[in-house]
Amino acid sequence: MGSKTTSLITDKYPHPDIIELVVLVVTVNTPNNYYESFVNPGWPVPADSTKYNNISNDIVASALPFEVIAEQFWTQFFSEANDMLVFIAYNGDHFDTLILQYSLKHIDIKSPNWCFTDSISLIKQIQPHLGSYCLKNLHTHAFDISIENTHRAHADVDALHNILLYYFNNIKNEEEVDVYKKIITTLYRL
Repeated sequence: MGSKTTSLITDKYPHPDIIELVVLVVTVNTPNNYYESFVNPGWPVPADSTKYNNISNDIVASALPFEVIAEQFWTQFFSEANDMLVFIAYNGDHFDTLILQYSLKHIDIKSPNWCFTDSISLIKQIQPHLGSYCLKNLHTHAFDISIENTHRAHADVDALHNILLYYFNNIKNEEEVDVYKKIITTLYRL
C-alpha cells in the first residue's frame, strides 16, 4: 500500500489528506490486482506537496473525494472477503498507516480484520545490518538497480512489492527461515 498526501505529518498539518492511493492486492492463486486513484482533498494541494510528488490541483480537480474512493475500494476488493487482510506499507508505522487509519475513522468506515504493518520493521528483521532502509537503498541492495520516481505511490508500491518478493525468495539458511517464520507468525497474530 502506498499513499501521497497534501503534506507530511507536522504540527501545522497533523492529519494530511490523501491525494493518491495505491493498493496492490496480492492473494494466493489469483493474479495481483491494483486499486489506484487520485483523491480530491477538497482544498488546494499545497505547492510544497506538488513540488515533492508532482501531484497538482489540476490532477486532483476531477478526482473523487476520499469518502467515495474508500467505498469503491472496499466494494471492489473486500466486500465479500472473510480473510484477514494485511496492509504492508513502506514506513507505514510513521506515515501511510497513520494517514489511512485516520482517514477511514474520519469517514466512519469500519475495517474488521485489517492488519497494518511496516515494511521497514520487517526488512530490519531480515537484513539487520543494512546502513540505510530508505526505499531506494533497499531496491539497490536487492537488485543492484536504482529506482526512479519514488515520490509517486504506484512506483513506491511496485518497488516495495519487488523488494519483499526478493527477500522472501532468497532465503539462504536456517537462521533466515526462522526469521521468516517469526515474521509470518507475527503478521497472522495481528
